[in-house]
Amino acid sequence: MPIARPLALLALLTACGPESPKDTGTSTGDLPGTTTTTATTVQEPGPLTTTTATPTTTLAPTTDPSTGHITTGGGDFIHSPDGGGECNAPFGEYEVRCAQCDPWSQNCPPGQKCVPARDLDEGPWTRAACVPLHPEPAHPGEPCVAEPTHTRIIDDCDLHSICLGVDPVTLGPVCVPLCGGAPEAPVCPAGSACFNSNDGNLIPCLPTCEPLANTCPEGQLCIPDSFFDPDDLVCLTPGEAALAQQFEPCDDLLGCAAGLACADAALAVECDPQQSDGCCLPYCDLDAPACPGVMQTCQPFFGDSPPPPELAHLGQCRLP
Repeated sequence: MPIARPLALLALLTACGPESPKDTGTSTGDLPGTTTTTATTVQEPGPLTTTTATPTTTLAPTTDPSTGHITTGGGDFIHSPDGGGECNAPFGEYEVRCAQCDPWSQNCPPGQKCVPARDLDEGPWTRAACVPLHPEPAHPGEPCVAEPTHTRIIDDCDLHSICLGVDPVTLGPVCVPLCGGAPEAPVCPAGSACFNSNDGNLIPCLPTCEPLANTCPEGQLCIPDSFFDPDDLVCLTPGEAALAQQFEPCDDLLGCAAGLACADAALAVECDPQQSDGCCLPYCDLDAPACPGVMQTCQPFFGDSPPPPELAHLGQCRLP
């Protein structure tokens, strides 16, 4: 199984999403669908409405059975640590724009959405914040744009989606659904899986894939949806760093080239656990097993857990 390491890949920026106004070059994203854009050509999503949070009577959450998304019915706004409850700060790269919130329940005031956030220009998305919802939002599968900022993923997608996808035909950014349900029981549309990352602050439903054929759009990799206990594989775009090859060290899910997965370095004689805990090991086909490593055998990728039916043949080359 993949090694249990932090998701270092999510320390990067989303390329189809926020970008610094001062940048004139291109950047890649930390999640799917990353396409490169330039600050001089980024399309603003248009005027964003701002509202002031008004305390209301908390209503019991309800769940939409068709999507699994939870709605709070206008419950109390979660205030920031300093007691502020407004989301009308002027746009600025270093502004603390809004209060914290929960992306699973989308418990922001009406007219706002809960998005991944951080306090610095770079690093992982460590929290979530309420930002104004675009007045004419795009829906899942539709093209999207985002404001150029490094501290919020502010886009023109609707309340339950985020601009992190790639259209398989145009290779342009599109809105993808957010995971519905709850962290312990996520819900995604058919053909996608929940990529619950950054302590639940970044939760897109990403397209599932077959790694032996790499059925993802151009420029993306087919990787496990989790280091700890993967239950599917999804399409993601790697960063700018060179991808490690077979039996080379790796540190995260997006560190290996296509056809390889970052796993425990102790699972191959050719890997050096003293150099890194992770090592790129090849996928294999249980129906036609073949492995390049000394004494390696093709073993079920999902271990004793039931695999998705379409990945029942998927294995990984490991030492017995």
